[in-house]
Amino acid sequence: MTFNINVAEKIAERALAELRELPFAQLEPLLDENKKTVVVGSDGVRYNVVTYALPDLGDAVRVVAAVDDGGGSAFKPLVRDFIVAP
Repeated sequence: MTFNINVAEKIAERALAELRELPFAQLEPLLDENKKTVVVGSDGVRYNVVTYALPDLGDAVRVVAAVDDGGGSAFKPLVRDFIVAP
């Protein structure tokens, strides 16, 4: 099995959708630590999902989900993000 960008996008969007539901105060800890999970996609491939946050303009935080299959895509994972402010 190989990296499927469509499956990876759905996985990233699902991970971000869960984080979008959280209040800003619960997203701030992501600035200090990454959360890594492994998800089996609808194509049967195991995908690594890393979520983290970066400081953005002002007090805003950029929340990021990066998805790869542990192979070649680990060098250039699929990345999706959103920005939230207090």
